[in-house]
Amino acid sequence: MVYIKRLEDYLKSHSDAQGGRRYLRIPSKIPVLYAFKNRNRYSEYRQSFTTNISTGGLSIEVIGPPSVVLKNLSKLNKTIELKVDIPQKKSLIDFSGKVEWVETLQKDSPGRYLVGISFDTIKPDDRIDILSYSVRLVNRKKMARLALGVLAAGILISGLWAIGATQSKKQVQKKLVISETAREKLKKDIIRLGQMKDGLEQKLELNQIKIISQSKLLESQKKTINEKNQTIKGMSLYLNNSKILLEDIYKEWNIDSRSDFIVFDDLYRKGRQALKDGEYPRAILTLEELIKKYPNSLLGYRLLISALYKEGKKEQADKMFQEYIAKLKEQVIQP
Repeated sequence: MVYIKRLEDYLKSHSDAQGGRRYLRIPSKIPVLYAFKNRNRYSEYRQSFTTNISTGGLSIEVIGPPSVVLKNLSKLNKTIELKVDIPQKKSLIDFSGKVEWVETLQKDSPGRYLVGISFDTIKPDDRIDILSYSVRLVNRKKMARLALGVLAAGILISGLWAIGATQSKKQVQKKLVISETAREKLKKDIIRLGQMKDGLEQKLELNQIKIISQSKLLESQKKTINEKNQTIKGMSLYLNNSKILLEDIYKEWNIDSRSDFIVFDDLYRKGRQALKDGEYPRAILTLEELIKKYPNSLLGYRLLISALYKEGKKEQADKMFQEYIAKLKEQVIQP
């Protein structure tokens, strides 16, 4: 309890003054269940989503009949029980908070409210998991916008190739029309010049063979162009997707190159395995070496904080947690 109280005091002493906000806010939409406490009993849990997360609390959207919602939100500091669902946790994160403020989202459509909640009782590791997941959501949105830009560029290039193919098709059709005209003229010449019938028929046959050969050649060229277009498009999407995935991994782990990735991954796996095996001293030494080499690694900080706390080194764990929050603020991009 003393350790948790010191964490709360630290978070409250580090505020974000921009826009009049007390804490740094990260926009995020995470599934959450909530229930209000009434006379030492909790109401039925309802489904909702968060709108943003901060080091001091979170806000959720509450939807329900106006009379029921207003009854539960009539007093500030009312206790509310929450269960947050994030992918890396096998079970829901269960904690309680206090209602700090309430806003009506749509005046002409009552029943939708935005509720600000401060953390009351929550484990340090759970708070770290929620904040880290929110940061990853922000970064994934940025990467998604970049991927959409690349996809739009690919569609534009494909459209330009399609225009070129359409123009080529029109040229082929025009040549076929001209050839057909020549053929009709030859037929009339055969009828008019009976004496030259054999020679003109042979000439007509040669022209027909030439027309067919040209048509086949044009179709083959068109097919080759389409195949090249598909190959270029596939290679472009593959290269861009590979680059985006690699950049996403490097950014998530705060490393700069493939060689750094190998060293980082080796230290990270050893530290995590030692922590899992209960060998906390060995885990602490390995993770301290990782953070020394990669001082911006949030993953390393999280494992080291857990190892120090389980080893009973609460003062060191508190210090590392302060550094973790500072690194987290540096890496979050303000909305």
